[in-house]
Amino acid sequence: MVPIYKECLSPEEEFSLDYSLKRMPGRLIYFAAPEHLTVSRYEERYPEGRFERFPNAYFESIEGYNRLLLSPGFYQRFALNEFILILQTDALVLRDELDHWCAQPFDWIGAPWPGGQMLTPSAPPYSPEHPKRILTHVGNGGLSLRRIEASLRLMAEFPAVLSEFLTKGWNEDLFFGLLGTQSAAFRLPHEGLASRFALELEPQRYFLRNQSTLPMGAHAWGRYDMPFWVSHLEQPLPASIPVRPTLSEKPRRLWKRFLGRKK
Repeated sequence: MVPIYKECLSPEEEFSLDYSLKRMPGRLIYFAAPEHLTVSRYEERYPEGRFERFPNAYFESIEGYNRLLLSPGFYQRFALNEFILILQTDALVLRDELDHWCAQPFDWIGAPWPGGQMLTPSAPPYSPEHPKRILTHVGNGGLSLRRIEASLRLMAEFPAVLSEFLTKGWNEDLFFGLLGTQSAAFRLPHEGLASRFALELEPQRYFLRNQSTLPMGAHAWGRYDMPFWVSHLEQPLPASIPVRPTLSEKPRRLWKRFLGRKK
């Protein structure tokens, strides 16, 4: 499932999507698009794709997109499938290992967050009077494999926290990565295993840690360590896409936003 919100992709996005879909022949491809969007360019370039329309408001901001992927209706739209792979246009699939990962006992797999992500929710079953700080190391949603039924169950298990996320437009992947650790039924891989599925931050460190083995894919490959990923591509970048230097960024520490406290 590829979320789109504009009529034409940038050269880098187009390269990413072309590269990824070429390595997943025969897979069912959906584009999640706003109701108003003209999709003729996508229909021409990706004739095998199907288009699912959602209200325009979900695509007008990052907060709107987060609400879409925290909406039970979104997952119910694809309920005939057991899994959905979210493939944002800044992600790369290096090889198709979907059958392998779907056979694993996990409900959500995404790139790890070095150092982890943390927050202290204030909605029931939690409260400011009885806070519980939650930490997770797995959950990046830009390239993520999600078990549809389990995702729906997790949202139903924590309705008040889900409402808090929806109201404030918080990152949808944090809900699954963090609340998934609080559920007895929801299954997440450990950091090391997740790094074999996908990477975002610190790809070179994880690459060496995994005995110089690349993961199935990458998210934000052109943002954090583009030279690393370019060196492992099976085809050269078009001249229209410059190779930018490595951007060093620490993992997001969002729990201060929720609690308003110093670390």
